[in-house]
Amino acid sequence: MSSEENPPVEAQEDGAGRAEFQQEVRAHRLEKLEKLRERGIEPYPVRFDRDTTAAAIRAEFGDLAAGADSGKVVHVAGRILGSRRHGGLDFADLQDESGQIQLMATRDAVGADELHEFSDLDLGDWVGVEGTVIASDKGELTVRVDRFELLAKSLRALPDVRHGVADAETRYRQRYLDLTLDEPSRRVF
Repeated sequence: MSSEENPPVEAQEDGAGRAEFQQEVRAHRLEKLEKLRERGIEPYPVRFDRDTTAAAIRAEFGDLAAGADSGKVVHVAGRILGSRRHGGLDFADLQDESGQIQLMATRDAVGADELHEFSDLDLGDWVGVEGTVIASDKGELTVRVDRFELLAKSLRALPDVRHGVADAETRYRQRYLDLTLDEPSRRVF
């Protein structure tokens, strides 16, 4: 989920450069997919039983004080749309059909190997997470990851998540990208 996977919108405007970049990203992700399979990890499992959504978590725990732990374990699934790494602590933004929720994976909770696996997730990957609902030190409602599972490996890079799909023709020809990244478009749809 490095900045190379989501170049600034200006960098994406160059057609030839963008196509080459997309081919490189796809090749890199296909290589990751093959390595997962070699290790015996199924990158497209058949089932994950979730018991809640991001909106339901926000509705139930929206008033949780900063730094508080609800003690409730939830199972939530969605697409990774952002990530931030801080040593032994990784944050990710998970989006499902109802909205976004922050995920937090720590070396202490998941172990060093699993934290590396979590860090290696790409933007656009679908994951299922089991974890406890907490409020971060800054007050952001968060699911502290105890266990996670890759549900679907994304093989194509998403456009810049912050700016969405800038080109109008791409927005209409590849509607799925616009619906993935633009909340107003999803509401209208």
